[in-house]
Amino acid sequence: MWIDFNDDFTFTTDEIVVNDYQIAPGEGPGSYTETMTLTVPAGATLGDHLMRMKANWNQAVPDEACDDTDFGETEDYTASLSPVGLDEQILGYENLQVIDMENGTYSIQFDSDVFNEQLLISIIDIQGKKIIENWVTPVNGQYRYELDMNGAAKGTYLARLWNAKAGKIAKFVVR
Repeated sequence: MWIDFNDDFTFTTDEIVVNDYQIAPGEGPGSYTETMTLTVPAGATLGDHLMRMKANWNQAVPDEACDDTDFGETEDYTASLSPVGLDEQILGYENLQVIDMENGTYSIQFDSDVFNEQLLISIIDIQGKKIIENWVTPVNGQYRYELDMNGAAKGTYLARLWNAKAGKIAKFVVR
């Protein structure tokens, strides 16, 4: 399992938080529940980050998150990092939403009932290149950013709303 702590769309070996964990070793087919420990590096930015989980039947999981496996599965999720012992996240619990408005435009939306300060919005392409970065000023905790992706290459992008202490992230596809 990898968590893209620096949000560059690249899962590196230093971002592995669970390494080649075996579920029910030696057991046959079935449903199993496991509890495992993962390590988050000190100083990791709080908030949402892309997380990749990879499984491989009867073989080790490769260290490279994008390597092929013969009988495996790869899934991406959002990992939300919050300080231990606090009841709420810095930006709140709502998800960042990217809404396809068609015609190559998108509406990026986030509502927070606990945070109402300017945040940066970054749009990152699949190679990890930041293609847009602007400030977003909330109105009563509502962050709105209209994004025109006409002329952008088709593919997967990340939208990241953030400051130095926390962030929210969402993946979207330009078709």
